[in-house]
Amino acid sequence: AEANARAEAARVEAEKAAAAKQAAPRFTEFIAEHTVVAGENLSFISQKYYGTQANFRLIYEANRDVIGDNMNLIRPGQKLRIPKL
Repeated sequence: AEANARAEAARVEAEKAAAAKQAAPRFTEFIAEHTVVAGENLSFISQKYYGTQANFRLIYEANRDVIGDNMNLIRPGQKLRIPKL
């Protein structure tokens, strides 16, 4: 029973740590704020700010709260934060 209690306590602590990590913002510095215009996608925006289309996923991760679950669906007028690399 004591082993089960210790295992349960460890599981609860691990869940708390995971929740805290998820809540902590990964991106704390930004180089720009970009307002989406018609015809743009995250790859184009990545090219504009970083000189490569490869960092589109970072822009998405930093703006998931604005964009939502579908990274391919950005809308004109959305304000995106461009994270510092």
